[in-house]
Amino acid sequence: MSSNKISGKELVAAFFHRETPNGSVWLCRCGKKCKQKGSGYTNLVSHITRSHHEDYLELRAKHVKGMKGVPKITDSFWPQKTQKLHCWISLIVDGLLPFSFCENEMARKYMKHGSIARNTLMKYMCNLSEIVENKIAETLPLKFALVFYGWSSDDNTHYVALFATYPDPTKEHRYSKVLLSMSPMRDGDNLTAQEHHAFITDILGVYRKTWANVVCLIGDNCSTNIATATEASLPLKLKNIIPAANLRKLTPLRAKCSNATRWSSTYEMLVRYKQLEEFLPKLGLVEVEDMMPNHSQKLTIDLLMSILSDLQSVTKALQAENRTVLDVRDLFDEVIKTYPQTKNRLGENASIIHDNVVESAVQKILKGSEEELTPDESVKVIGLRHESSTMEEETRTGEERDADAGLSLAEKALKRRRLVSTTTSKSAFMDLHFIVPTSNMCERLFSEAGYGLNSRRMRTLQSNFETQMFLRTNKTFWGMADINRIVTQEKDDENNDTCS
Repeated sequence: MSSNKISGKELVAAFFHRETPNGSVWLCRCGKKCKQKGSGYTNLVSHITRSHHEDYLELRAKHVKGMKGVPKITDSFWPQKTQKLHCWISLIVDGLLPFSFCENEMARKYMKHGSIARNTLMKYMCNLSEIVENKIAETLPLKFALVFYGWSSDDNTHYVALFATYPDPTKEHRYSKVLLSMSPMRDGDNLTAQEHHAFITDILGVYRKTWANVVCLIGDNCSTNIATATEASLPLKLKNIIPAANLRKLTPLRAKCSNATRWSSTYEMLVRYKQLEEFLPKLGLVEVEDMMPNHSQKLTIDLLMSILSDLQSVTKALQAENRTVLDVRDLFDEVIKTYPQTKNRLGENASIIHDNVVESAVQKILKGSEEELTPDESVKVIGLRHESSTMEEETRTGEERDADAGLSLAEKALKRRRLVSTTTSKSAFMDLHFIVPTSNMCERLFSEAGYGLNSRRMRTLQSNFETQMFLRTNKTFWGMADINRIVTQEKDDENNDTCS
C-alpha cells in the first residue's frame, strides 16, 4: 500500500542534486548549498519548506491527486515555530476564544506545540491579515456585488459587515463570498447614508477597487414576515409584564419578546404565548389577568397563528444559501396569491425594492429569457454583461447595422429569434447567482460575533476582534505556508539587521 506522505528522499530529489557523486554537499536549484548530516534529510527538507513553500505545496498536491480516500498529508515538514503559530492561531480563531487563552496555564500545559505570549500571537495574526487582504485583492474579479449589514454589540459599538460575492462555477451555489471588513463605523453617532458610503469607499480602497467595480449593493430593508400581523398588538403588550421569577415556579418556559431583527420573531412569540397560556392565570397577578385576551381575541390569535405558520415556511426558504432573486420573486408571488393584503410590501412595485427595473431584468436573465429584456432593462444591466459580449456589441460594423436597417419588422424579429436560439447555451451575461437576494450572510456573521464578543470580552480592542472574525470567515485564504512566509521574512529581516 502506497503512503500519501512524501518521503524526505523524494522531496530532496525534486529540488537538489549532489555537488559531487556520493558527496554530502547538495546543491539546490536556487543555488543554495546544504550539507547532509548523516543519512537523514532534515536540514535539506527544512530549506525546501522555508524557501520554496509554494513549489512544495504544488508538489504535495500532485502527490495526493487521484488518491481516493487518502488522508491529508501531515504538516510535519514545516518548522516547529510555524506549526506552533498555526496551531494557536487556528485554535483562537476557529474557537472564537479570548486572545489571553494562549496564556492560560491549563491551555499551555496540554498544548503539545508549546506556549506563546498574547502579544506575539496578535502580532502574527495582524501580519496574517495583511497577507489575506492581498490575496483577496488579487482574487476579486473586476465585477462583484457587495452585501452589507449593521450590528450593535452589547457595548453599543456599531459594526458594519461588508461581503463581496462574485460568480464561481466551482462552488455548490455557483458563487463565492469573501468578508472584506467587519469594522465599527468611524462615527458611531452618525450613521447616515453618506457615512456608510464613505465607509465602503475606504474598504474598497484597501482591496484596490472602486465603486466602478461594484455591480450592485445588497442590504436589508425591512422585515416582511409580519406583513399580515399588524393587527396583532395584543401579544406585544405582554412583554415585560409577566414576572419571570413567578413564572419559573410553574414552567421552565420563558416569555419571548418581539425582535425587529429576527425574521421569525412574531411567529415564535405567539407560539410561546400559546405554550404559556395555561400558566398565566395561575400567577395570581391582577395586572396579568387584566391583560389576558377575551374569547374574541383568542380566536383572532388562533387565526393569526395559522397564517404565520403558513408564512414560516417561506421565511425559512428565504434564508437558504442558494436562494436567487428569481426564487424570491416566485415565493413572494405565491404569498401574494394566498394573502393579497401583502402585495404592497411584496409586490414587484413594493417600496422596499430600490430599482424594480433592475430586479425584473435580473429575474429574466436568471430565467434564461434575455430576449425579453426591455430597452430600459438592457441599459440598466449592461454592467452585468460579459466583457467579451460588450466588446462584440460595441464593435458591430456599420455594414451589419445597415443590413438590419434594411429588414422589415417581421424579418428583424425572426432574425433575432434565430440568433437567440443559437446562443442559448452561452449567455451574454454573467452567472447572476452571486447577486443574492438577502443579507443573510452578514446576519450569520453577527450571530457568531455575538457568541465570541460576550460580556467577558467587553474590553477586547475593536481592531483585534475584527482581525479574529476576518481570519475566521476567510480561513480558506490562509494556511501553514502563509504563516511560514511571515516567519521566514522575520528571520531574513533579523539577518539583514545583524549584517548592517
